[in-house]
Formats: sequence, structure tokens, C-alpha cells
Amino acid sequence: MVSVTPFPDASRLLILVSVEGDDPIDVQRLLATLRDLRPVLRQEISMEINRQRTPEIVFDLIHDPPTPSFHPSSSADSSLVSI
Repeated sequence: MVSVTPFPDASRLLILVSVEGDDPIDVQRLLATLRDLRPVLRQEISMEINRQRTPEIVFDLIHDPPTPSFHPSSSADSSLVSI
């Protein structure tokens, strides 16, 4: 998890998740797992905040490809997937 940012109206929380490394991942499976975790996460959030309504959760997945070792200062664009 990289960050959690409330939407301007505070009805939702944007959770940015970073996937790093050389190994290929099944993005659809990861997104499905995150979707399945929403109820559990909302319950945890509701116990920590003092509000009548618990915000909805929106995930963004960012894939950070590894930086080549021969050029450590290069920055590759990341791809963003929302669920």
C-alpha cells in the first residue's frame, strides 16, 4: 500500500497499491482479491473512525517495473489500473 486518500466529499477512500518486482502477476486475480477484501477493510475502518457512514473503498493498482541496474536514475512510467 502506497497511500490512502479521501475523496473530496469523504464518501470514498482511494487506496493506492504498488506491485513491484520482476515476477509477472495476474492483475485480474489481484484486483478480485482486493475487491473481496473490501467488506473486511471497511469494517476495520469503521472501528477506527468516528463517522456515521463508513467510506466506500476504491483501489488503484500501480505496477512499478524494476529500474535497470545499469541506469539507476531512469524513471519508467507506471501503469495504473482502477477497480
